[in-house]
Amino acid sequence: EISMSDSGLDQGPFVVSAGPWRIFLLGPLLVLAGLVFLSLALVMVCVDVANPLGRLAFWGAALGFAALAIYFLLLAAALAMRVEVAPDALRLRIPRWQSVLPWFPWIRADIPYADIAAVETRDEVYSSFGLTSVQTAYSIATKAGRRIVLGFTSPLATWNYPFDEAAARIARNATVTVADRGAVKVGGIIRSIIRGTPPWSTASIGANARATARRRAALAMQIAFAMVVAAVALRACLPHGP
Repeated sequence: EISMSDSGLDQGPFVVSAGPWRIFLLGPLLVLAGLVFLSLALVMVCVDVANPLGRLAFWGAALGFAALAIYFLLLAAALAMRVEVAPDALRLRIPRWQSVLPWFPWIRADIPYADIAAVETRDEVYSSFGLTSVQTAYSIATKAGRRIVLGFTSPLATWNYPFDEAAARIARNATVTVADRGAVKVGGIIRSIIRGTPPWSTASIGANARATARRRAALAMQIAFAMVVAAVALRACLPHGP
């Protein structure tokens, strides 16, 4: 149990990190996925195709597989992240988020709570291939004008990192409130990785549009789950060879 002092600061650290279960179970899967996509990229490069258009198609596929390999390997590296809400300062070891991509250089900083001007959260709405996804971002703004994105949660997931609790504790220690900035439209995931997400000063799309986006994201997840179940069922029903 974390107690409170007379000054209102938490007496014990609150840590957001991957933990041993995520590291030892999820980490190898992410690395394996990265290596599989990297192998596919190499296969596409090595295929000998005489037709120039066919060759171009294989090179395009190789680039796509290479991008997926990099993404999964970066996700594996991101398991080393750590956000520590200590009694005296906020201690960070986190990737520099470029949309959903954990990028370099990493942020390593000890930030006194007196230097924190704001703690904010917002929904970021992505639309790719006709499907909607929503993630909730958490960030801090320092009095020097620096914006640091701490991380994300999903309104539809139950395995989220507790960034909401971390944000609440940071705000309490900095004697500010967690400001809800509403929701913003980000667009496609690939485009957002290249160009970044909208500034945190961007106006919200409104409460009704935010609720609609969350409903569409829930529907997209249900459709994806149904497609996986259908594929497994179809595979089970197909005749097997001797």
